[in-house]
Amino acid sequence: MLSKPAIPLLSGALPVRAERGRIPTMSSSAWRKVQLALVGLFVVAVLAWWLTNPRISDEQQILNLVAKAEHGVETKNGREIMECVAPDYKDSSGLDRTEILKMVNSWVRSSDQAEVTVQEPQIKVDGFTAVARLDVQVYLESEGRALRPVNAELEVTFEKQWRKLRQVWLVKSVEGAAVLTAPEDFL
Repeated sequence: MLSKPAIPLLSGALPVRAERGRIPTMSSSAWRKVQLALVGLFVVAVLAWWLTNPRISDEQQILNLVAKAEHGVETKNGREIMECVAPDYKDSSGLDRTEILKMVNSWVRSSDQAEVTVQEPQIKVDGFTAVARLDVQVYLESEGRALRPVNAELEVTFEKQWRKLRQVWLVKSVEGAAVLTAPEDFL
């Protein structure tokens, strides 16, 4: 009977004889070397990604969040709006995330349209929390008729929270008052 040829897997590894129907296996030391090489490659790839991606400042991340919420209101995208709200949202008027969700769903189902304008906010970041003062104007249109604009001076508290393996800024609470613009200002 003829012997089957030996198949060396890695240099220095003992030859393994191939048997019909069986795949030769690596020795435990050869397998450790492969694992170490894969882990090293992964670490290098993560480090390269981290070094090449620019860091966005906290203030810019908050501005992006405000723009996302503004866009969500204008396009009536409830998911986009709610992605901006922290799970533990609570404000002084007693609204929590559930109440905000009900308000958002009501807005999305309505036939009204809105155009939102946010003036450049003043943002103060302190660690994992931030406070922004926002001057907001909302122009509403209902059943094809333009309504008086609503001006609001808001103080928004943001908190950095973990979401999907990364930290993001979310709205923790909103305080402030809305004022209807006088009819002569609207004309």
